[in-house]
Amino acid sequence: MNIHWHPYLVHFPIALTLTAFGFYVIFIFTKKAEFHLFSIYSLAISIITAFFAGISGEKAVVLQSITNPDVLRIIQQHETFANISIWGSILVMILWIFGINKLTIESSLKWIILVLLTGLVVSVLITGQFGGRLVYIHGVGVLQ
Repeated sequence: MNIHWHPYLVHFPIALTLTAFGFYVIFIFTKKAEFHLFSIYSLAISIITAFFAGISGEKAVVLQSITNPDVLRIIQQHETFANISIWGSILVMILWIFGINKLTIESSLKWIILVLLTGLVVSVLITGQFGGRLVYIHGVGVLQ
C-alpha cells in the first residue's frame, strides 16, 4: 500500500504558523514572555514539519504524472508560495534568534517580527488556497 503523506503532513505547518502568529499577537497585548516563547516554539516546529510536507509534496507531484497545463501552472504557484513560506519562516526565525536579546516590549524589532509573521500567514494561506484548488477543483491527489 502506497501512502500519500502530503495531505497528512501539510496541515501541521499551516496550523503552527497561524498558532505562532496568534501567540505573538497575544504577547504584544499582554507582554507575557511565555506567549513569546510559545510563538517561537510554534514557528520552529512549523519549519520542521514544513520540510517534511515539502518533500512529500514533491513526491506526490512525481507520482501523479500530471500533464494538464492548467494544473501544472497551479502546482507551480503552490510550490512557489510554499517555498516563500518555508524560506520566509527560516529567515524570521534567524532574525528572531539573533534579535532575542534586543526584543523588548518597546523595541521596533517587535513590530518588524509582527509584520513578517503577518506576511508568513498570508503566504501560507495563499499556498493552502492553491493546494485546495488542486484537490477540490482539479481532483489532484484524489484516488479514483
